Amino acid sequence: MKRISKLKEFLSVTMVILLIAVSTLYEDVHHVSAAQNELPSVGTGSDGAESEEQKSVESDLILALTTDKEKVKAGDQLTVQLSIEKNTGVAGLIARIKYDTAVLSLESVEIPPQSVYADAVLFPETELLENQVNTLEEAAKGKFGFAYSHTNNNTAEETIVIAKFNVKSDAKVGKSTISYEYEDASDENAKLLNVETKEAVFDVEATITVKPDSEKANDVQAAEEAEKLVREIMDGKQVKGIDKKLSGVIKKSVENYKTITIAVKSSEIQSEELTAEEKELVAEKISTQEVAGYYDMGLAVKIDNKEIGIITEIDNAVTVPIVLSENLPEIKEGKFRSYQGYLLNNGELENIPLTIQGDSITLKLNRFGKLILTYEDNDGIKGDANGDGIVDIADALMISRYDARLTELDSVTAAICDVNGDGATDVADALMISRFDAHLIDSLDIEKK
Repeated sequence: MKRISKLKEFLSVTMVILLIAVSTLYEDVHHVSAAQNELPSVGTGSDGAESEEQKSVESDLILALTTDKEKVKAGDQLTVQLSIEKNTGVAGLIARIKYDTAVLSLESVEIPPQSVYADAVLFPETELLENQVNTLEEAAKGKFGFAYSHTNNNTAEETIVIAKFNVKSDAKVGKSTISYEYEDASDENAKLLNVETKEAVFDVEATITVKPDSEKANDVQAAEEAEKLVREIMDGKQVKGIDKKLSGVIKKSVENYKTITIAVKSSEIQSEELTAEEKELVAEKISTQEVAGYYDMGLAVKIDNKEIGIITEIDNAVTVPIVLSENLPEIKEGKFRSYQGYLLNNGELENIPLTIQGDSITLKLNRFGKLILTYEDNDGIKGDANGDGIVDIADALMISRYDARLTELDSVTAAICDVNGDGATDVADALMISRFDAHLIDSLDIEKK
């Protein structure tokens, strides 16, 4: 029995070798004949396109490659099937498949055991696992093949090869194709069949990694907003807040699997860094106020810890902190300091609401640019929210409504009503005024923190 098995194996391999040799000889003769007659290769016109005559020839056999996914990402598994979709009768068949080794690594390839083509041969004939380099000289080049030989025609239309691939961790982003490098088929009378092939095309999607520069809430939120814009860039859209040059750098970085880091930027700059037009606009609009500082605002985009550009607009506002300069003059006795923020953006000067907390100021922005922070020192009665010259429960109620966003106070009044000196005008100040009105405390003169 062993001798019979070995004989069958020998005959099968011999038939495949002969089929490959005959097919190769036919292809060589065919190309020589075409060259001698100064004609293009069979199946194509002078420009490589299929001729009208060839288009009219009906296919005897259709070989189709299909994938189980249209879109993949690095690390995904992709299953590819080689199937016969039309078959008038085939006795000999060779198909050599090629794929891009910069995208895929071959994990396994098999002929379904239940297939009527189960006695076909895969080549290279040894196990196709890429970690066994010595057995994979052919597969490592991105090729594998299938050879079938029989004395009689087979008309079955089914899947004849199943290959499993892994998408490489650094796979090239974009469209990738699994196609035929070579195919040939004949019937039981050795007549060559007209074969139509269908290649498999799939998309390798970029793996987008956007992270915050720190664990601060505003950096985290900024990274989430920036990731939305990056996804739009990868979809081929031009987005607001990111110029074409930065978009190109971001796209290339994502395709090369780089991590994008986002940081909320608020750095103090000098007045000399304003353009002549910006200085003129500032002089026209806020010349009567004292300048507390100039700041450059935006979302810094970093690759490999290097800043490559600034995002100037996002969908949802993020909190941006400003640290007050230590060189500001002290507030004189009986005076109250208020601040205003003005954002320079696209030739406009926009007043921005501020939140003051001690020696820091925060503001919420979804558009960024240069910020001019101004201040004024004003007279007033501490705690007099309604301006009637008396500090009582009515002022406490007004401050409570202001803290609940039910009413508004201008910056001067808000500064005057910061009676506990913590930099915020809120319910704590209202409570202190209520205690003062009820004669539970003698004075609102508390040293600022």
